[in-house]
Amino acid sequence: MKSCLQFAGLVNEVYIINHRSSDNTLDIIESFKQSYEKAGINLRWRTEKRDLSSDYTIADLFGDAVSESSNEIVFRHDADFIFGKGYIKTMFMCCQALMDERVYSCGYQIPVVSGHLSFDNSRVSDFGFCKMHVAVPRVFKKTKTVCKQNHVNGKYEWFHPVEQTCSKWIIVPHVKESLLSVNIKTQERQEIRETMNTFMEDLQSGKVSGNWLESGNLRREKEAWAVEENSIKRIDIFGEIYG
Repeated sequence: MKSCLQFAGLVNEVYIINHRSSDNTLDIIESFKQSYEKAGINLRWRTEKRDLSSDYTIADLFGDAVSESSNEIVFRHDADFIFGKGYIKTMFMCCQALMDERVYSCGYQIPVVSGHLSFDNSRVSDFGFCKMHVAVPRVFKKTKTVCKQNHVNGKYEWFHPVEQTCSKWIIVPHVKESLLSVNIKTQERQEIRETMNTFMEDLQSGKVSGNWLESGNLRREKEAWAVEENSIKRIDIFGEIYG
């Protein structure tokens, strides 16, 4: 939330869905209200208390985040992202690409760190490499997008086009000092993870009812990006500026 403030004048709204937080998340969000008002950014949030189930899935949550935002162009991210000054260029490239009437979404590569992450005057001085996250759709034309559970070519893709004439999504180039994703996960979770994260955890712990485990649409899968010889996420971020 602190790193979003640097985009005042470019971003006019930050909308947060607080889902099932048991810590002081709401207090942190509210603590930024005054600084966002001063920056001219409309900070909005709501709390979603429903647990994930067969009637309310993570796809519904992601879809709400996009559909409930006020603007047509929506950048959807998780709470573990830190934005750098280079993200301005990423935003520009995405908006430029979305001017094409055939494009409904954009994606980009994101350096993902795990475990330790150290800064020296906002510059990354140390980090733990994490072999997760791929370039997936993250920037959307709201009215041209729907979010639903669905496998595409064996991988989960949550966001889909609503019309054939606007069904392309493209990957924009990685921009230095753009953004980081900070994943605190065990080595096992880095190499083999549930494709639906919290939903799958709830499923396995018995919090979700129904015969979901035998569904062909839900399964644990090896992350292609966890293969050692795959270097797509090996982006050197030492010295890059975030915050």
